[in-house]
Amino acid sequence: MSRLILFVLLAGFYLLPVTPALSAVSNTIPLDSWVYPALEKLEGLGLVDSAMKGARPYSRLETVRQIREARTKMDASPVPAVATELLDRLALFLDDELQAGAGAGSYLKPLREVRVAAG
Repeated sequence: MSRLILFVLLAGFYLLPVTPALSAVSNTIPLDSWVYPALEKLEGLGLVDSAMKGARPYSRLETVRQIREARTKMDASPVPAVATELLDRLALFLDDELQAGAGAGSYLKPLREVRVAAG
């Protein structure tokens, strides 16, 4: 019995440092994401002037800033339908960040549901 307890304690201490890293939410857009080509297209259409060229990965808040810039320019002049579609997809992807506002210093995804597992 004591060996089992020792094993469980050692396994717990071994896995403890890994668990928070696995559950952490990244505040950057992955480098292989579809978001980068979409932002490049918006930049090519003249809707984003202040893109951070070569500074990847973008933070989620930087991406939201570029979306807002594109929306502002889109309101001022007519744009192709592809720009509207890209902005809609980006807005859906980053909806939580857009709703939270640009003033947040860090990204914490809001809790939507809590489940308690019965032992």
